[in-house]
Amino acid sequence: VPLIIYNLDIDGQNFDEMIRSVDILPTILDSLDMKPLRDDLDGFSVVDYLQNNREFSDLAFSSTTTYDKFGGIGDAEESEDSSTFSKFSVTRADGWKYILSVESGEAELYNLNSDPGETENMVDENEEIAEELDEALRNRFEDVISGKDQSEEVKEKLKDLGYI
Repeated sequence: VPLIIYNLDIDGQNFDEMIRSVDILPTILDSLDMKPLRDDLDGFSVVDYLQNNREFSDLAFSSTTTYDKFGGIGDAEESEDSSTFSKFSVTRADGWKYILSVESGEAELYNLNSDPGETENMVDENEEIAEELDEALRNRFEDVISGKDQSEEVKEKLKDLGYI
């Protein structure tokens, strides 16, 4: 999805780097010369990366829980009264998208350059890429669970809620 940010103080630039939705808030704040209220935002400012010629991250992670009462991603059929939940985690890197179903352990791998519609699962044909992205995803989970990237305030809140 294209991202366009207009700022009179910054010369126009086009780039093909991957920007995540969590990068939008830090970018807007940075372009307005404002500081975030918290130091532990997950995203980064694109402005900082462009002005200082820094390297963009080649990995992006996301996780979602879907709610499906009538088929689709879950297992429910229209005649069923109960809803289903499915948890998926995604890693993107170098034009590849790796999807892992947390519940079933099933994996999918798509080459977004040649198959942007994600119609051909290539996990069996590209086992090495799938393994690399799976390892990156599991390492990211480990970092999140350990609280490595979180402030003491966030760690305390998570502890109070019973997450860590």
